[in-house]
Amino acid sequence: MLAASPDEQECAKQLLAGLGSKEAIEAYISVDPSVVAANSAADTSGYNALQQKAAELVGSATYISQFLDRDTDPDFASNVVGKAIADFLSDPTSIDGLLATVQEQAQTYTFE
Repeated sequence: MLAASPDEQECAKQLLAGLGSKEAIEAYISVDPSVVAANSAADTSGYNALQQKAAELVGSATYISQFLDRDTDPDFASNVVGKAIADFLSDPTSIDGLLATVQEQAQTYTFE
């Protein structure tokens, strides 16, 4: 991810490109084999069964969300988004109203 208006936008883009490269993800996997590559050109021949299944799931996903509980205000994650997810699971047709409610409630939080 990249902040909306970083001070050094071009440098930030270059950093992300480097971190997302085939070489970088292969180096990372070599020290932490519990993850899967975020680059489709990476070598996956050494994946264990769990990594293979995770890569299959991620590769077939239309959208991915990651670490909301770690990357945002815990109260917002639990009381706003957590509730919205539970409500959506009980009534998937309610998505538009739920998203509007989450967006509205997000305006009451200060995210750093």
